[in-house]
Amino acid sequence: MNTNAVSLLEQYDLEIRETRRGRGAIICDTKQGLFLLKEYTGPAGRIAFQDKVLKQIREEGFEQTESILPDKEGNLLITGPDQTCYVCKSYVEGRECDLRDREEVLKLTQRMARLHNAMQLPGTQPGDPVLPTVAEEFGKRDRELRKVRKFLKNKGQKTEFELFLSQSYEPFLEQAHEITGRAQEFLGQHSEKQQDKVHVCHGDMQHHNLILTGRGVFVQGFEKCAVGNQMCDLYRFMRKYFEKNGWSAATAHQLIENYQKERALSDEDFMQLFLRFAYPEKFWKIVNFYFNKAKSWIPGYSASKLQAVLSQESDKQQFLREFERYL
Repeated sequence: MNTNAVSLLEQYDLEIRETRRGRGAIICDTKQGLFLLKEYTGPAGRIAFQDKVLKQIREEGFEQTESILPDKEGNLLITGPDQTCYVCKSYVEGRECDLRDREEVLKLTQRMARLHNAMQLPGTQPGDPVLPTVAEEFGKRDRELRKVRKFLKNKGQKTEFELFLSQSYEPFLEQAHEITGRAQEFLGQHSEKQQDKVHVCHGDMQHHNLILTGRGVFVQGFEKCAVGNQMCDLYRFMRKYFEKNGWSAATAHQLIENYQKERALSDEDFMQLFLRFAYPEKFWKIVNFYFNKAKSWIPGYSASKLQAVLSQESDKQQFLREFERYL
């Protein structure tokens, strides 16, 4: 981040003690507390929705979340001399959630449910971001997977990674097609259901955005929040845990039980979770990364990630068979 951005802090009503560089941002120690000044790269209209959601969460009594600080004129975004946009948010110091600590993860799953209860709006406004349905999301991924398969088939001399990828492709592509079909069928059965309130997803619910402090758990990283099914958040957090610790249906049962201490799940919620676990997302991510980067140079960790997916596949399929009993 450009150190000249420090001068932009004058636009905020803050009494600054000192500043220091953080992860692509400037951390500001002020008499009003800690704040983070960082570049904002999203659509300008989305920041208002993010601010609305964060205020709603705090009104519901969930105070350990980030907030956006407006400048002296009430603007949520400010612009530097080079036309770069910046946002200033509250900040805390602490440690990230430890995905190796099972008890900590169980507690945070319950905390997530409390957050989800607070992330409900009475309605939507034109321009509010809305997540694609699970069927739309999977359909787009399927098209991308077919495109890359065609590219690989037509490619002449293949690298070692491309040969490895080609040999693994068909089983995962078949999985993707099957689950997309089930998602489309599911959407057709439930698309007409109306809810009293509009649910909002955090959009990036992972350990990096769950900060443990002396005052409890601070939730940050709401840049991707949008109207949608909140099982996106629960799935993402659980998947990260299982990828690091092995696929366990018993642990999934405990995580879901903890979540339901604060927010009950419907049959539709369970199906959303199952579909997301069943779709080969990790394989799609590897393929997507390969196709959108310089194909002449594929870093070794892509092959390592693919090998990890293959080595976990048997355990994951057993997990899915046991998880499907919820449905």
